[in-house]
Amino acid sequence: RVSAQVTGDPWWGEYGESIIKALETTKTQKPGLYPTQIQSSFTFTQNHISFGALGDSLYEYLLKMWILKGKKSESMYRRMYLQSIQSMMSHLLTKSKEGLWYIAESRGTALDHKMDHLTCFAPGMLALGYHHKVSPDEEVNKKHLEAAENVLETCVQMYMRWPISPEMVRFTPYMTMGTATNFQRPETVESLFVLWQVTKDDKWRKYAWTIFQKFESHLRVPGGYASLNHVGDTNSKSDKMESFLLAETHKYLYLIFDDNPAITIDNYVFNTEAHPVPVPST
Repeated sequence: RVSAQVTGDPWWGEYGESIIKALETTKTQKPGLYPTQIQSSFTFTQNHISFGALGDSLYEYLLKMWILKGKKSESMYRRMYLQSIQSMMSHLLTKSKEGLWYIAESRGTALDHKMDHLTCFAPGMLALGYHHKVSPDEEVNKKHLEAAENVLETCVQMYMRWPISPEMVRFTPYMTMGTATNFQRPETVESLFVLWQVTKDDKWRKYAWTIFQKFESHLRVPGGYASLNHVGDTNSKSDKMESFLLAETHKYLYLIFDDNPAITIDNYVFNTEAHPVPVPST
């Protein structure tokens, strides 16, 4: 859509939309949940369903395209998004024995009780849908916000239980470290920013400040920020700073503490790389 606006050539938007239309008509084992790999013939090569690596962006773009295209009630994007979230909440959203909510992954009929840091974008997505009243049923919208708050608390715990968050955690049944690396990812602070804008609950800002301090304490080095090879050892620094640390992680941290932001979730939609796209005036 943005390419079509910039170039003046509607083909870009039409081509992208044709792919989503084809996806909507493709049958899946769990309606609205799509395996992470698909052939050009729109047949799936495996049955791995994830709101983390390889699967995350699809679901947020269904919501964000609905917003950018004027929030029409009959929109394909809205219909697909609501189906996806209903299925996610029915099949993947899980509460651990210690009371932590997480979005598991699915491989066929079996759940994989893990959650990537990448999945921590989902609370922000759910809260954004609530804010824009994506469902005509207000009770559904409230359930989306409740799920957003519950999962985000778990994402915050990923930072609180270790010096800084690992790349992935498992629930076996208690939360344990899965993949021990840290790559300075933005998803948790992205969701904190959205939840702050939606609820104005100051606890989201407090969490963001704590996470910022952890970045400063454990990742800051002369000239930038390091990754960690193992979050249990803050001396295990890797000589690498991801570009998205500045483009996304720090951007959301800056915005959450801006009391009079020019960029809000009412007048902009952030794409998955945190680029703000203006919402057309209606």
